[in-house]
Amino acid sequence: MGGGGGSSSSFSGYKPEEYLDKYRSLRSEEKVLSYEADVKNTIDTSLAQYNNRDVAATNTHLNTIKGALNNDPEYGGTIGVALGGSVSRKTFIDGLSDVDSLIILNKSELIDRTPKDVLDYFITVLRNRLPNTEIIPADRSITVRYSDVDIQLLPAIKSSGGIKIADVGGNNWSNIINPNIFARKLTTTNQKLNGTVIPTIKVVKSIISKLPEKKQLIGYHVEALAIEVFKGYTGEKKIKDMVKYFFQKAQEHVNKPIKDSTGQSIHVDDYLGAANSTQRQLVSDTLNRLSRDIKLADDTLQTNLWNDLLAL
Repeated sequence: MGGGGGSSSSFSGYKPEEYLDKYRSLRSEEKVLSYEADVKNTIDTSLAQYNNRDVAATNTHLNTIKGALNNDPEYGGTIGVALGGSVSRKTFIDGLSDVDSLIILNKSELIDRTPKDVLDYFITVLRNRLPNTEIIPADRSITVRYSDVDIQLLPAIKSSGGIKIADVGGNNWSNIINPNIFARKLTTTNQKLNGTVIPTIKVVKSIISKLPEKKQLIGYHVEALAIEVFKGYTGEKKIKDMVKYFFQKAQEHVNKPIKDSTGQSIHVDDYLGAANSTQRQLVSDTLNRLSRDIKLADDTLQTNLWNDLLAL
């Protein structure tokens, strides 16, 4: 039979080990694609849970709270309620300490009262109207505890110059604040990256909410970090990649204070102390560990590590 075996074969011109490398490369690519698809499904599942549970339940309860305030027999019609916070920005995640909504008490008698007086007034009205609901006061906010979700509310007063809230200790009123400035910055950042920043923040908040409390960041700080981190982002507009990028970069940004654009405080992260404080370094180390966990998951193609991060 004419012709040499080597010249008629489709392997002509190639060494056997080259075909083995090619086969391994194809197998590796197949595994990567499978891993990416599995992680995307895991993230999509978690986001669906957050969106269904958090937004629907929270908005239902907020409507109840608004109704309770506006329909109070003694003060009815004198209280204006506006939503701010992570609910209005669509970044709310149950379990991560954050003020979910700003409740503006548009009542002239309150303007000259202290923050404590206003908070007491707010609690009294709610307890009268919601007698079977647990209401837990803090220095300047309250938590309304429902069976399916806790909602943190921060009372504010409306003066002739604008809106004021209590300072961090709850003793004095802040300067005039404008929460819409921050919301617009976040919206712009989200739009520039095709609507991927908001779901990325929700995934990041969920991961952080599983940490011990002393290692957590408040929700407002996470959102401010996201604006800083994604300013010049040019990577893939995929949530998994953006979550990975967030933890890579946030560990650096968290070591220095971020100016508060709303005016309610000097920095959004004053609770962590001065630049490079011990608390900032502790949080930075934690973010670094999370970054390494995600890198390990990608390097070893282990979807279960993402399940652990998201507690699924």
